[in-house]
Parts: sequence; structure tokens; C-alpha cells
Amino acid sequence: VVPGTSVPFLSVYAAATAASNVTATAGDLKFEMLNDVFSNIDQGDYNDNLVIIAHPSFKGALRNLKDNAGVRVVDSPLDGGNQSIFGVPVVYSTGARKDTTAKVAPTGNPLIVVGNADHLLLGVREAPSSQVAAHRWEYDERELKVRARYAFTPATGAAFEVIEKTGA
Repeated sequence: VVPGTSVPFLSVYAAATAASNVTATAGDLKFEMLNDVFSNIDQGDYNDNLVIIAHPSFKGALRNLKDNAGVRVVDSPLDGGNQSIFGVPVVYSTGARKDTTAKVAPTGNPLIVVGNADHLLLGVREAPSSQVAAHRWEYDERELKVRARYAFTPATGAAFEVIEKTGA
């Protein structure tokens, strides 16, 4: 998604596409794809403080993924809270999908984003808004103040590689 009138920020997918850093699976996820993504990052200027953000639909594929020697790629594949790939922590996000518009629940192809966490900038924040709490005690009302933040945007697309799950 590219910024415009309906999009408040540049998506990681759009930035990675502009930097030619998107790999389409054309079927199942393979070890070579992950290895190539990490090799590309190793050769660049953004190879420290890495993070992996994957759509939850990749969980099964990642748990079963093995290298050429038959060793599982995910460390502790059954420990959902502490998974890592090549020593890089994995977090899962339902927002890791390609979509044509910015929305809360994107519906496009699932993505795996690998990149330098230092180059993930926090998204734009809403102005403070308030909401009256559901409970009322006599005549007292509790007012909650909140500020919402819209996702994140990359400082540079060169700091990220994306794997997009596509059909065969």
C-alpha cells in the first residue's frame, strides 16, 4: 500500500517492493527462500537487530520447515512464545498481509517480514480521545483517555525482505 489520500503511511510491503526485496513463494514456503532472504540481509547495511514478523498462517509451515540436513529451521517449534529462526525472534501478526488499502484486518496474501527493527518507525497517532467507562457509580463517571497508533512504517525499504505466500 502506497501513501495517498486513503493511506496514512508507507507499508513495509510497498517499501520492500520498491527496493526489489519481495520473494513470492509460488506455492509452499521452502528453506531456500528463507536462506536467500537472510543472505540478502547479511550482504546489506541493515543486518543487525533483526526481527521476523509473520502471519499466523505460516506457523505450521515454519514448524515443519527443515534445512538440507533435515534440521528444523525454527528453534523450539512447539514453544509458541519463544520461537526463533537462525537465532532471530519470530512474532506473529494477523496484520502481516498484503492488501490494497490500509485496514484493521487485511485480507490479501500472508507475509513474512524480515528486517532491522531499528528501521520500523511507529505510525501516526490519533489525537487524544475520551470514552466514558461502562460503569457509573451514583453520579460519578470514569473517563478513559486513549490515543491510537496506526501500525508502523519503514525508514527504508532496503532494511527489509518480504516473503509473500502466493499460489503455485
